[in-house]
Amino acid sequence: MLSRWLLALSLFAWLSGSACARPPEPEPPDQGIFVTVANPITSASVNQIRETVTRAVQRNPLKKIVFDFNPGGKEAATPDFGPCLDLARYIKSLRGEKNVLTIAFLKNKVTRHTVLPVLACDELVMAPDAAIGAVSANPGTSPDKVDVVNYESFVLPGQAPLVLKMLDSKVEVLKGERNNAAWYIDARKETEAAREGVVIADKKPVLRAGELGLYRATDALKFQLSKATLASRQQVETRYNMPPGSHREDVLMDRNRVCWRLIVQGDVNGGLQASLKRQLERATRAGANLLILQLQLESGGGNTVIARDIAEQLRALRTPDGQAVMTVAYIPFNAGDAATFIALGCNEIVISQIRRMGKRRCDSRTSEPVAGHLRSLLSPPWRKSAPAEK
Repeated sequence: MLSRWLLALSLFAWLSGSACARPPEPEPPDQGIFVTVANPITSASVNQIRETVTRAVQRNPLKKIVFDFNPGGKEAATPDFGPCLDLARYIKSLRGEKNVLTIAFLKNKVTRHTVLPVLACDELVMAPDAAIGAVSANPGTSPDKVDVVNYESFVLPGQAPLVLKMLDSKVEVLKGERNNAAWYIDARKETEAAREGVVIADKKPVLRAGELGLYRATDALKFQLSKATLASRQQVETRYNMPPGSHREDVLMDRNRVCWRLIVQGDVNGGLQASLKRQLERATRAGANLLILQLQLESGGGNTVIARDIAEQLRALRTPDGQAVMTVAYIPFNAGDAATFIALGCNEIVISQIRRMGKRRCDSRTSEPVAGHLRSLLSPPWRKSAPAEK
């Protein structure tokens, strides 16, 4: 009888505990930021990145930094080795000095010496259409020995031949195994690798001589150069448990806001483009770093090619000392096609209540070029829109 009573009490306690059990609390996000790396990389842009990271660290201790190497989702390539080496060394120092995990995100192709700071990051993630490699501008010539030493210093020894293949088309890469882990070797150093304990079961090259190494996302995963295939900065933010919205960069950081409003009206043509360029230059020379563009362009579609050029100019806008400028498109009335293009070139879009953007009806001859232009303008992931208050 007593044993039955104890069994009943045990069962009741177990059922009560199960009913009251709570799902585990999600881990709090790790403080981190996204930093877009200019293309091409210059000494000025490297200094700007240092300042951006320094300001961010002063506000909150960082655990993670994602470096986006494809501004606007476009291909990136830097011919100048020096600034890329400086940036690579700085990125590498963040792990040792500040215990910050650095992540490289590639949305498109990255070649030439822009590859170097990518390799300096602790981890690499790539969009499905991204690629990395083809460092050398002269595939048929032997790479500079100093370049080789620097490139190989940023990767694990078992991956060094994969990187050397990016610089030297004559390299043939074999896959072996050492200490139960994949190990890649330069076929010309097979004997030396065997002495170091690398076992090669299959002598068939995984990469043949003749072309520079240019690795797509699937290749980078296979060779363990990349950690994951992620299509967007939002997906990177989620994977690395960063604060919601951190994929949008704070363009101005802790700088004092100096705001100018520019009214853009009239037909979108070459004259308006030249006039707006003068206004932008005057504002930035006067110290403006926050520009509100009031787009009063609802009459007619306008020239979408010129509008796209204006949008590209807005995306590349900098102050005279090379710092980023925040641009906000304000649409008080309905926005035609050209105004939509211009608005998409800004960091943020504010739309008056009950307004609309875009009117175009395209036939088959014009729809794809226009759609392509819109896709390219929509690629910057820090853009957001909001309705204006009444």
